[in-house]
Amino acid sequence: MAMAAAETSFSINGTCSVEEQTHNIDHSSDLLQFANESRQDGCFNDIIVRVGEKNIPANKMVLSCYSKYFNTMFNTEMEEKYKDVVEVHGVDAKSVEKLVDFMYTGKININTNNVCDLLAVSDFLQMPSVRKLCIEYLSTTVSLENCFTIQALADRYTIPKLTEKFNNFVVENYQEVVSGDQFKKLSKNYVIKLLQSTHDKVSSDLVYTAVMNWVKFDLNSNESSLSEVI
Repeated sequence: MAMAAAETSFSINGTCSVEEQTHNIDHSSDLLQFANESRQDGCFNDIIVRVGEKNIPANKMVLSCYSKYFNTMFNTEMEEKYKDVVEVHGVDAKSVEKLVDFMYTGKININTNNVCDLLAVSDFLQMPSVRKLCIEYLSTTVSLENCFTIQALADRYTIPKLTEKFNNFVVENYQEVVSGDQFKKLSKNYVIKLLQSTHDKVSSDLVYTAVMNWVKFDLNSNESSLSEVI
């Protein structure tokens, strides 16, 4: 069926003195909504992201817009550029799916059950906006039960903000932290690192107590390291 022409022979040029008007309308929300609805309907999808047994349909332009990982993949001469299916290995499939959904909707739910996986995958896919959200969430959840896990995440993904949060938490809760089993099970090098990062903010008596707690927990293994730690 032919489309009707949009040409017109009408004109008002030169008939009034009204100045030109420039309009700037934000189409982004409408565009994303249309893109997401089209994706769900199977329209305009030109790539399948396969993670394990999970197939995630998407559009290369959308993926490239929000992920530097995919942008590099589809805009350089990598072999994946010409494929209809690309495989992503070593990441959590559910998290990848959540992040692709986020690209199309701008919405994501972060909780204690998924934040570690979302941080890992957003770091891998180079999605700084989600990575930042995960860091902000983690910085509000530091507790005696998870502080060493959060510091391990800070080390792995190079997150100074979380390291600072961890150090402040340790100083504020020093006695409780160094009395816990998680502290006592730390490696010698980790204990040294922790004591060095906090020694100028706590008393020498508390530091001595911390060292003794660690040594006595596994006397046979740790006693020989006493001179290095203290």
